[in-house]
Amino acid sequence: MVTSLPYGVQYLYTGITLTQAKDPYRLALETFIQHVVRLNLYASSAAPFYVYVCLSNEIRRMAIELLFCKIIKISKIAPSQIIDRTLDQTITIENHQMKSRNQTTMK
Repeated sequence: MVTSLPYGVQYLYTGITLTQAKDPYRLALETFIQHVVRLNLYASSAAPFYVYVCLSNEIRRMAIELLFCKIIKISKIAPSQIIDRTLDQTITIENHQMKSRNQTTMK
């Protein structure tokens, strides 16, 4: 709640001053404050992840393995994928054989 309070205040301020004429300096300052407030909001959501990665050996190991697998693009084949591929190949072969038989009987 503490980290989202500045976002609510900034949102309220923007709504109140929406109709006021603003010079470029004030617009730039408001935009900068808006970015800082949003960064604070996002950082507070991401902080637990970085704390766990830094402090937990198991989570750090899992994160490194996940990133390493994504970088070198290793594809792991599960048995269900092998079975599905085999079934697809079998169905394709059977369809080809049926087409061959139909063409032979038509002649």
